[in-house]
Amino acid sequence: MNEEQFLLRNFSKYYGKARIDVERIAEREFGFGSREKKIEARHMAFSGNEQLRNKLVNEPPFYVSYSAAFYERPDGRPMDKKGWKSAQVIFDIDAHHVGELFVCEKCMQWAKDSTFRLVEDFLMADFGLGKEELAVNFSGNRGFHVHVKNSVFEQLSKEERREMVDYITGTGLNPDRFYVRETKPLDPGQDDRLREITLRKLNLSSSGWGRKIYTTLMKSDFFGMIKPSRLQIVKKAASGGNWTLFFDEMKKKFGSKKVDGNVSKLIDVSVKKAGVQINTDVQVTTDIGRLIRLPNSIHGSSGLIAKKLDFTALQQFNPLDDAVVFGANELEIVPTVDIKDVYIKGQTFSFEKDKKAKVPGYLAVYLLCKKAARLP
Repeated sequence: MNEEQFLLRNFSKYYGKARIDVERIAEREFGFGSREKKIEARHMAFSGNEQLRNKLVNEPPFYVSYSAAFYERPDGRPMDKKGWKSAQVIFDIDAHHVGELFVCEKCMQWAKDSTFRLVEDFLMADFGLGKEELAVNFSGNRGFHVHVKNSVFEQLSKEERREMVDYITGTGLNPDRFYVRETKPLDPGQDDRLREITLRKLNLSSSGWGRKIYTTLMKSDFFGMIKPSRLQIVKKAASGGNWTLFFDEMKKKFGSKKVDGNVSKLIDVSVKKAGVQINTDVQVTTDIGRLIRLPNSIHGSSGLIAKKLDFTALQQFNPLDDAVVFGANELEIVPTVDIKDVYIKGQTFSFEKDKKAKVPGYLAVYLLCKKAARLP
């Protein structure tokens, strides 16, 4: 038995026991992937969940994807023959900037924090969605997917979805909208004028990006430059929307002529910190014909499941504990790389390249999917 046969046999056993219920399944397009290609075949449809389950048990794939869109004829081809009806808005939070082979604590924490900001600071606070209209699942590898289940949002065009992503990431946000410039005489007898910068009233009662920038500003390093004896006075004034004292302190630090540029920089930094870094492939959100990982299906690059999550349990979620579904029966493998301190199911493992080792079955699946090991 080779590695692929071993993995697919185990995947079949999982699907034989797993409960995978797809909402409006008869209106969805499905796609399946091999080890080499995540979506190798698509334009497939199923009349019900039992039919899908039989497919997954009898012909287990490495990847299962389904459409965010709902169609009249989901198996129609080409795409314009499907009869598009609507499409859920889906966000992909992926720690793509961390180039590690194995799931790591740092990248998962970044992804969790970004998912929290997306849901609480944007989708709920700014777009007015309730938690019952949002579904979160682990992607199966290094991030999370957030599904918006709202009929109004399902009708958004590609352009409107792009605007939504741009708003959430702060793309194209003009800092000038948050402050005004005025000119005042240095003294009544002089013609020279001094440029004054005044932030618009940013405080806790601000909405949208105004509130986000206010919150980030209040935590900024610029406040750390203010003398301790003045800090609380300046913060109290700023919290009420009066930033005059703040700018007075900045002038002392940088000089009047430099304050303008530093305020612009400060707001730019605040936007970057407050925005959510959506997966660089914004097509996940904007493409109304996109296929996305099926929740609770196996991710062929990790052997972990794309587990559905209760939002309140997200912060405690650890995929290498909670998304592991295979047993602990011991199996012999041969590592194809040196492996150091890989955590899974409460244990940490290290292996030397090309040296046989006996490991729990769930670790064998994980390493084989990562192509970090082979069977003897």
